[in-house]
Order: sequence, then C-alpha cells, then structure tokens
Amino acid sequence: MKTNIVETGIVIEKDGSTARVLLGKGQSCKGCGMAKMGLCRPGGANMIFTVEDNPEARVGDRVILGLRKDVHRKGYFIAYILPLIAFVISALAGYMISFHTGIQGLEVITGFIGLALSILYSLKRLRNMDRTERMHIRQVLRESMQSEEAGLSPEGIDYFEHVQREQSMPLTDLGKRI
Repeated sequence: MKTNIVETGIVIEKDGSTARVLLGKGQSCKGCGMAKMGLCRPGGANMIFTVEDNPEARVGDRVILGLRKDVHRKGYFIAYILPLIAFVISALAGYMISFHTGIQGLEVITGFIGLALSILYSLKRLRNMDRTERMHIRQVLRESMQSEEAGLSPEGIDYFEHVQREQSMPLTDLGKRI
C-alpha cells in the first residue's frame, strides 16, 4: 500500500529521536483543495514538520518523508471501512426491528443514523491520529543540499540559511544572541 503523496524537505534540526524538516510547497499542494482555496500557508510559505529521525540524515540533507504502513491502514479502515460496516449493521438492525414491529422504512432511517454516527466517530479518531502520529524520514536523497537547490520559496530560503548560521555558530557566541 503506497501513498501518492511524496513530500521532500530539508532537515533543519535534529533533537534526539526527532528531526525538524522544512517542506517547500510540494507536488501534493497542487492537488490539495485547501491549497487551491488558499486556506493553508498563503503565498507559498513553507511548513516545518517534526518527524521521527533517521540516523543517516544530517542537518542540511534533503529527505523524503512518509507515514508508516500501519498508520495508513488504520486511517483507511477508520475513514472508509468502519462507516460502511456501521451502515450495514444498523440497516440490518433496523430491518429486523421493522419486521417485528411492522413499521415501514425503519431500516433506511437506522442505516443513515448509524452511518452519520460512525462518520462523526471516524472524524474524531482521524483528528486524534493526526495529532499523535508522526511522519518519518523514509529516505535521504542527497546530503548537504544548498537552499537554492531545494525548490523553496524565498521565505524558506531565508529561514533555512538562518538555521544554518545558528547551528554553525560556536557556543561562545551563544551569550551574544540572548
């Protein structure tokens, strides 16, 4: 099970088991409804993700990000399969109740009520997954990229160069910044 969305970015910081990756406006932004409407990151601004680190990645490396396959499967099940199962079970329950009580059309009403409730539950679970699950560095593409080669917007290039300057600053200069 492979995702169509491939995101690439530049590692800007490493901290223990996590890394911060700067993403430019990628290919997935072109197909996203939110980006087309201008709801996320106006003006082509970049995004910073905290991801699970790959030991091979270093600051400045260009990397491909991804989600674990079990997260994909869990998300697909919650989004598509669970509402379908709830719809069928609640429609069958409504049919049996309708058969015993003689009320016509009860299976349709209970089916859609079950579907609506399962969709609300699924959305809540998916939001929770979005907050708790992290992307990981799937692959290191090229080491020590220069910011101009990354396809970043001008704001992203400025931020990337600022982070590089901060990380190359000796510890004796730390007091001057504070």
